[in-house]
Amino acid sequence: MAQHSTPNDFRVIVIGGGHVGLVAAHFLSNASIDFVVLEQNDTIDAELGVVTGLSHQALHLMEQLGLSERLKAIGTCVAHHEVRTVKGKWCRKVGEEGMTRK
Repeated sequence: MAQHSTPNDFRVIVIGGGHVGLVAAHFLSNASIDFVVLEQNDTIDAELGVVTGLSHQALHLMEQLGLSERLKAIGTCVAHHEVRTVKGKWCRKVGEEGMTRK
C-alpha cells in the first residue's frame, strides 16, 4: 500500500453533492486535501428529492464544523414539515404537536 508523505500528494473524489458529500468536502478543505465533488444534477431541484432542510442532528454537526452561525444567518426555522413518497402520499409529519408516522 502506498504511503503519502503529505496531505497534498493525492486527490479525493467525493461522489454526490448532497449533505454528506458537502460535509466531506468541508472536512477535506479544512485538512488542505485536494478534492473534487461530482454531482449528477446541474441544479438543485426539489422534485429530484434534494433535501433543503437540516435535522437537529445535522445542525449539531454544522455547529461542530463551525458553520452553524453562517447557516442561522441565512436560514429560517421550520415549524412544520412533511415527508412524502414520490407519488405524494405522506409518510411522516412534524409540527407543533410532535412527529406523526403513518
